[in-house]
Amino acid sequence: MSKLIYEALQVKGLREVITTISTICQPLGLDFFCVGALARNIWYVDHKAPARGTRDVDFGIGIPSVAVYQELRQRLIEQHNYKPLRENPLRLYTPTGTIVDLLPFGSMGLENAVLLDGMGLADLQLDGFK
Repeated sequence: MSKLIYEALQVKGLREVITTISTICQPLGLDFFCVGALARNIWYVDHKAPARGTRDVDFGIGIPSVAVYQELRQRLIEQHNYKPLRENPLRLYTPTGTIVDLLPFGSMGLENAVLLDGMGLADLQLDGFK
């Protein structure tokens, strides 16, 4: 994305978040894409409409197993100082406070929910990821 698009999207630290997610996902062989309000805002900016606000950055990430998801989270925490949120195992905070949601799809998906071993069940609507 160009600098102008990053600025138009108005998400604090967005370039760093995308760079970090890419840096972690690439060696793990994981595909990812933007979803949620950020994806909507990218469409708006591309169509010359003003982006609306969003407080988080949501990524759909193709995850083959719980172990790989946990590895992804651990690398973000240990290598990039992301902070976990105990109440939501799918959410992390960047060092600058940006909220990042890592929404797995693929083998981890279980009937509109995602099971994270040792972390409980997070209820999600993942129908669009199939």
